[in-house]
Amino acid sequence: TISDSMCNKKHMMPGKTEAQCTEECVKAGASYVLVSGDKVYALSAKKSLIAPFAGKKVQVQGDLENNTIAVTAIK
Repeated sequence: TISDSMCNKKHMMPGKTEAQCTEECVKAGASYVLVSGDKVYALSAKKSLIAPFAGKKVQVQGDLENNTIAVTAIK
């Protein structure tokens, strides 16, 4: 699931969906992350590539290095 580095697994904005919370946090300076089970991975890609998937379950392809995924594809 695409989330943000401020909230990670637990979104904290009352009355907002996961997607809305993620977008607000990214606008406030957070980065996009991928939450997979108990793990959280930083995502390295243009924001415009990841933004449409905020709050959604996704499949990400890319190279993993030091807990950061260099995203080559997302769907």
